[in-house]
Amino acid sequence: MRVAVLEKDSVSTGDIDFSSLDMAAKTEYFDKTDAGTLERIFAEFDGIVVNKTKIDGRLLKKSGKLKYIGLFATGFNNIDTATAKEKGITVCNVSGYSTKAVAQHVFMFVLAASGSFYEYVRSVKRGDWKRSHLFSYYPYPISEISGKTMGIIGYGNIGRQVANIAEAFGMKVLVNTGRDSGRYRNLSKEEVFSGSDFISIHCPLNEATAGMVNAGMLALMKPTAYLINTARGGIVNEKDLFAALSEKRIAGACLDTIGTEPMTWDFPLNELDNCLITPHVAWAARETRQRLVDSVAENIRNFMAGKPTNKVN
Repeated sequence: MRVAVLEKDSVSTGDIDFSSLDMAAKTEYFDKTDAGTLERIFAEFDGIVVNKTKIDGRLLKKSGKLKYIGLFATGFNNIDTATAKEKGITVCNVSGYSTKAVAQHVFMFVLAASGSFYEYVRSVKRGDWKRSHLFSYYPYPISEISGKTMGIIGYGNIGRQVANIAEAFGMKVLVNTGRDSGRYRNLSKEEVFSGSDFISIHCPLNEATAGMVNAGMLALMKPTAYLINTARGGIVNEKDLFAALSEKRIAGACLDTIGTEPMTWDFPLNELDNCLITPHVAWAARETRQRLVDSVAENIRNFMAGKPTNKVN
């Protein structure tokens, strides 16, 4: 089976071993592809592996002998899975590979926000401590997270890990999920938003969740609460979030994903002091990326053996 691996540079800076993919199939690697190259790949290869490249119906209709699409990701909203199914093309994602890394990133945000971490680091860099007559100064708010409430929207692998860590910190946990969690009572989104000190988003981006975090939901939040999004940027209405943050109706937001990536130069949320943004790296620990590549290789081997795993269409 001949497989084209697109966006290799999205999962490696030279620190990842791709031998598992090389052994799984006859692989060729493409870091960046223009439209013409994409059409050639779709016409000539038996399979492709992508990350965020948009695979629409137009491309799929030119797919030639293509019979497999693998994802360097859990989310597959960039793939026209319905057309792929019509064409007899199997689409497989990878789930669970980034659970620990993303949950870790969530609590990096939680701790940074609750302890005004970046404000204190910047203050010391400016020389404020050198000028202080006290051994300890604390002009920026610091609060314990023990006793606070973590609200979780979406209770899959990552949501469960966030709940486990929250409890270890002595936090209360509220959950909104589409299924019985077996551990927490399934609350409405409105109950979670109104009752939480931190709200962490862990649901997929689809028609039901696009723009779900809007002015109405933000209005339910406590003025001391923080919104955390490590899922998909499109889940949050960014204009509504900008208004809520600008008017100090909520304490802050911590975003690892935004609607358009990479960020545009005029992205307004980046100008706000109460909005912490990281460049979609919650999943990017080296161990996580190696696990992802090895899981993609396993998906290919299973497909070739006639037993596809993690099929999404």
